[in-house]
Amino acid sequence: MLVSIIVLNYNTPDITVECLGSIIQNLDPTIYQLIVVDNCSSSENLERLKTKLSTFTNVQLIVSDFNRGYGGGNMLGAFHSKGDFICFVNSDVKLIEDCIVPACSYLQVHSSVGCVSPQQLNVHHKKEPSFDHGPGIIKELFGKNILEQLNPQKYPRRKYNLHKEPLEVVHTSGSMMILPTNLFFKIGGFDPNIFLYYEEYDISTRLKKEGYASVFLPMFSYLHIHGVTIECTTSKLKAMSELYKSKLYVYKKHHNITFYSLYFMLNIFKLVAKSKLHYIFPQRLY
Repeated sequence: MLVSIIVLNYNTPDITVECLGSIIQNLDPTIYQLIVVDNCSSSENLERLKTKLSTFTNVQLIVSDFNRGYGGGNMLGAFHSKGDFICFVNSDVKLIEDCIVPACSYLQVHSSVGCVSPQQLNVHHKKEPSFDHGPGIIKELFGKNILEQLNPQKYPRRKYNLHKEPLEVVHTSGSMMILPTNLFFKIGGFDPNIFLYYEEYDISTRLKKEGYASVFLPMFSYLHIHGVTIECTTSKLKAMSELYKSKLYVYKKHHNITFYSLYFMLNIFKLVAKSKLHYIFPQRLY
């Protein structure tokens, strides 16, 4: 087994190096290929990253000449992957155990599963929700709890640490996604139209259409310092703008025009009601 681990860096060299160190510390070096993609960081941060990586002997650095976003940056790394499996890891992740190889082993045994993600822990080592239900009209109107009450089989509870066994979900956490490499490329990889947010939903939805499940693995865990990379590299306005653009785009992509029209108007109404239209205008809407 060989797994290609891809870590995307954008102006966070210190955080990225801590992530790499945790991977090297917890995994057998013979079973992984470690790729870092710099997503067009500032010259100062890129040089800092290069200096820090010079102490590593088994890390491949790929430098992008422009910011490709989450999906585009990870695709650049994916094109250099040699592993049987591909693992996308946020730079603000730290391994506290080897959760990657057992996840790959799970994929080997379960051929109908296309993507897995372990349990994520916060900075206090407490369990955090590690999967989600995707965008939808009912969810937008009433929240996630109503989905979990109406259809608990399709929408299992995200909170309360109830889950002990592998669980099929709508989509896994985007902070660590592990897939068979051939399958990842078969479905087309990440959508280049998505710059930031909802990539995991899009991937899982396309896998589902091909007959593959996305599964949450609560038996294995990793530390996720949630939101650090966004806070370090993106303004709140830019982040919220990208979130709304991506949410509307993926909903339109995977639903018919009638449902999308309702969903679009609902989001506009909510933004008007909250006086937050500046989050998405004059940005392009889908």
